[in-house]
Amino acid sequence: MKTDQEVLDFFGVELNKIYQFKLKNGKGYFKITRTDSGELAVRCSDNIKIVEKGKGFEYNLLILQRWSYKECEKPILDNKERAYLSAVIKPFKERIEYIIKFDSSYENKRERISIKIIDGHSMLFPDFNKNTMYKNMETAKIYTLEELDL
Repeated sequence: MKTDQEVLDFFGVELNKIYQFKLKNGKGYFKITRTDSGELAVRCSDNIKIVEKGKGFEYNLLILQRWSYKECEKPILDNKERAYLSAVIKPFKERIEYIIKFDSSYENKRERISIKIIDGHSMLFPDFNKNTMYKNMETAKIYTLEELDL
């Protein structure tokens, strides 16, 4: 039986790093973690089943390997944020220049996002409490649709 490290080396993955793979309907993410009992586990996004080592762990990694995964950074938008923004921008997606998150109050307790359209117009979203939505977006940083995986 292979050691945990031999399994990780065989598949070319490391503990707690995020990897991206392609699905029919977009991209998914997974990372290898340890369960409370110390077993290796594959934790996937998009409601893909969590499989522990002894219960198909290596088989699950073989499937992910077929999907051609690669190491990546943590996604900027979570699944709900991505789905919402994708639906909102769908009618004019090709005209969007960038999306930005910024502070919307003098006390820096609230934030909002804005979509800049190429023809000079902007679309402001309602503000929200700081660090409650779009948490992985940096404040005052301009993002392209590609960077946000939209």
